[in-house]
Amino acid sequence: MSLAQVIKDPLQRISELFGTGYLQEAAGRLNLDENAENTAAVYEKYPLPNCEHVAAIVKFYDSPEPVKVGQLVEVIGIIGHGFNEHDVTDVFNSHMEVFTKIPVLHAITYRPLQPFSFASECASDILDQSRDIRPALIDYISNAFAGDKLASEFVLLQLISRVSSNTGGMKIGQFTLNITNFPPSSAPVKTKNVSLDLTNPVSKRVMSTLESLVPHCVQLPLSLEVLNKMAFSPKSVNENLHAGLLQLVNGTTILIDETVLTEGTLGDTGVRNIQALANLIQRQNVTYVFPYSQYDIDTDIGVLTLSSKKSILPNNCTIHLEPCFDPESAEAQDQAQISKETLDLFRKYLGLARCSEYEIPEDVSKLAVDLLNPSAEHEKRSHKLKRLVQSPNSYFMDVKCPGCVNISTVFSHAQTVVLCSSCGTVLCQPTGGRARLTEGCSFRKKAN
Repeated sequence: MSLAQVIKDPLQRISELFGTGYLQEAAGRLNLDENAENTAAVYEKYPLPNCEHVAAIVKFYDSPEPVKVGQLVEVIGIIGHGFNEHDVTDVFNSHMEVFTKIPVLHAITYRPLQPFSFASECASDILDQSRDIRPALIDYISNAFAGDKLASEFVLLQLISRVSSNTGGMKIGQFTLNITNFPPSSAPVKTKNVSLDLTNPVSKRVMSTLESLVPHCVQLPLSLEVLNKMAFSPKSVNENLHAGLLQLVNGTTILIDETVLTEGTLGDTGVRNIQALANLIQRQNVTYVFPYSQYDIDTDIGVLTLSSKKSILPNNCTIHLEPCFDPESAEAQDQAQISKETLDLFRKYLGLARCSEYEIPEDVSKLAVDLLNPSAEHEKRSHKLKRLVQSPNSYFMDVKCPGCVNISTVFSHAQTVVLCSSCGTVLCQPTGGRARLTEGCSFRKKAN
């Protein structure tokens, strides 16, 4: 049997040769017990504490392209035995002692995985139905946001956003959203260990909705306990890299719940964690800290923040929640019911929208450039207008229209043509200084 035949459909071939029990047994050997001997230290390499997962040391041989940090890959290989204790007794291999019971996977081949992949026929079918899918999807999302359709539409934009361009370290395409006026959390539940479990029932509903729509979603209750006791950035300790909460696969959506944040003291770790979150939001970077240096690794992670008041984190957009019903009511639970087929259609729509290429029209691109880099003429005009508005000689006046005798309030240094609200007669025209009244108009200065 050739190697190509095994790689062509490896799982099927292995099942035929050794039976499905072999695969189950091999996968079972990858499971870790957090409290088992020599495996507790390995849990420090997994970013999410107290979460079940599998682990292995993967050895790549002559890979055509190196595996990138935060990249999701599928590996086909041969499971070998872990390191023996006598192999790590010398000083050069002492840092490998914690891996003595971790299985080794010798990679035969691997391929990068995208969160979504479609056949051309499926993509075409989704595009044909997109006009019907989008409003239905917004309705589904709005159930988690008390029926607020506007907030739900912005959440949809956040879910399909991604880093589409990285030029000179400047990331373009990410969209970080903050929903304010969110129902506050009740009294915090004190636990023995620091937990990432959400305590706000409304936040739980939002998390449940996101988990049903996207392949990778992580919840992060931003309590003082989490900020002060957990590490958000990966850090090297004794030649062993400990994972941070933000060390996530590209394409992950983080739901940050600020409703659990209370008054208290933020320690050094907490300040560094806030800085790490701000760095992720503004620059789409995760900092890996080493004893004598640190490295910023590019990432592509979406962030949705829920807060009762203004967020402590920077955001690209802030939306004030306008609830249409009580988010904890039975009405919200009834409306959230949806079929598995419809959910699958929503997922495909989100995946296609997120992965599709898009072009910005020239007029929109020019407008964006003008907003970010205003011309010298615009800056001069803006400065002059600001100076006029702040001038001690400026005032408001009541102007009587010569046609209908209607009274209108006009700024003495108005920089636009002012029309009568009743008949449309021109009352004054801008001159660059004091506005010029139309002949026949009379005015009276308003009292301050």
